[in-house]
Amino acid sequence: MEVPEPPAAYRNSTQLVFPDYEEASKDWNHDQQHIRALSFIADDPLYLTEKSFCINIPLPSGQPRSNLTFDKRLVEFCSARAREATFSLDKNGFCFVKMPELSVDLHDTQALRSVFIAEMEQWLQDRFKADLVQVFDYTLRQVKPFGYSYNDKEPRPPANAAHIDQTPGAAVRRMTLHLQKDLTEFYNGRIQLVNLWRALNGPLKDSLLSVCDSRTIERQDLMEHDLVFPHYVGENFQLKYNPKQRWYFLDGMEADEAVLFKNFDSMTDGRARLCPHGSFKRDPPQPHDENEVMRASIEIRAIIFHKKAPLASGGE
Repeated sequence: MEVPEPPAAYRNSTQLVFPDYEEASKDWNHDQQHIRALSFIADDPLYLTEKSFCINIPLPSGQPRSNLTFDKRLVEFCSARAREATFSLDKNGFCFVKMPELSVDLHDTQALRSVFIAEMEQWLQDRFKADLVQVFDYTLRQVKPFGYSYNDKEPRPPANAAHIDQTPGAAVRRMTLHLQKDLTEFYNGRIQLVNLWRALNGPLKDSLLSVCDSRTIERQDLMEHDLVFPHYVGENFQLKYNPKQRWYFLDGMEADEAVLFKNFDSMTDGRARLCPHGSFKRDPPQPHDENEVMRASIEIRAIIFHKKAPLASGGE
């Protein structure tokens, strides 16, 4: 089968962000700020000659799995609590949503994959009024008390470095891998790759997901990063620190609350195309309080397709 040439929207060189600091400042509330640490990719001279990477396949002795180095910065995070309706996918790159009660135990892997994923595909299809929705990945995460370690059979820890899951080029690879169809029809419509991040308990006070207003991102803040797996070579954006960035979170998230955000949008008309995100922690770490709810969450990643681009996305 002949592979169609991707349109300009699927190239990393096409305009990705549309900074508008004046408009972004209207959503910022100085009375709801919290200063915490967040990790960003370091401004390392190494990356002038070597692309950053992370390799998840067996390697010979001495071969590094990654060349990533991080720069931890103090960041002002603004709570969106009581202002959730202010934010939208097309304006900010993210929005806050209410979720239906869980119908299955997510520790039951078979039920998660056969029931929960199907329910979330239907939920996304209803919200976006999409012609096709396909969930292609999910991740369970669980915070452990300070000093406890993780193993590969348990839910993963939070991702503490600021990033975006897909680049435009990686969006093409995701579509090729998961849709298994001629992509011409999809290129002629609108494709969005979104994440739905849901709390599984609450109220959450630590290790919360933060999202960055797309209007406060500069192209030079984004650095391509290779992710190598046995079946697939992906690419995401690691984020450099920029003091102009505006970060938000939902304080005290409950089990019926979620964050919906974009990793890619094929629209290039000025609406948000992406949303950097990352988890931030209390700093310094605190001894475990038996009465504190330790964060548990699930995030799903989905392809959203419209044969014809709507006037507004599901977050409006």
